[in-house]
Amino acid sequence: MNAANIIISLTWVMFLVSYYPHVEKQLEPVPVIEQQQPDTNTLNQSNVLRYATKIGVKFPEVYLRQCIMESGHYFESNLSKTNNNFHGMAHPYIRKTTSIGVKGGMAKYKSWRHCIIDYKYWQEYWQEEIDAINTVDDYIKFLRKSGYLGGARKTYEKELLMVKLSL
Repeated sequence: MNAANIIISLTWVMFLVSYYPHVEKQLEPVPVIEQQQPDTNTLNQSNVLRYATKIGVKFPEVYLRQCIMESGHYFESNLSKTNNNFHGMAHPYIRKTTSIGVKGGMAKYKSWRHCIIDYKYWQEYWQEEIDAINTVDDYIKFLRKSGYLGGARKTYEKELLMVKLSL
């Protein structure tokens, strides 16, 4: 091969390399757009409802309304803050529980999730009766009948339905 052919061959190779740059270059990685995951550790209405639904609490929106109403609205009561108890549950002695003891006469829980689990255990204790309930109104009446409401004021049921959720 003579010098002219070598120059032509090198020119041709340089042309191909410059014309097809993807042959030599590595592809840059495509940036991954991470989906924003909800903060599931914070105690708020959305997380309480989400967790109650996840573990199978029956009538979870009624449960959330109970929590809001019984915890000094929006989990601000002393019982909510000191005992992680935002539905006024007493320490049970005859059913399964997540309560770790009694403080101030009420059940104390390790976390707000344990509080929700304990309510689920309460529902399991009454499972036969709750399984026969089909409407929110009947469930709220059952709360009174079961003794859950204890000596709660007579207007409790109406007030419960008036609690506004902000999810």
